[in-house]
Amino acid sequence: MTEIQLYDRVRVVTSRFVGDGVMAGMHGYVVEKYADGEFEVEVSDPATGETIALLTVRPGDVERDA
Repeated sequence: MTEIQLYDRVRVVTSRFVGDGVMAGMHGYVVEKYADGEFEVEVSDPATGETIALLTVRPGDVERDA
């Protein structure tokens, strides 16, 4: 499996962010990669481009989208 990099498109694989309006299966982009291994991911509405949430995620919360 390829390591997630800055600006990669990722898919959320957890329901941990439902309270933020982000469901498992939604896509986002890595906008920051932290030294501790976590990522900042921006999830946007595909129809409008409007940001739904900016999330700090653990590697297991997302997977790289092929």
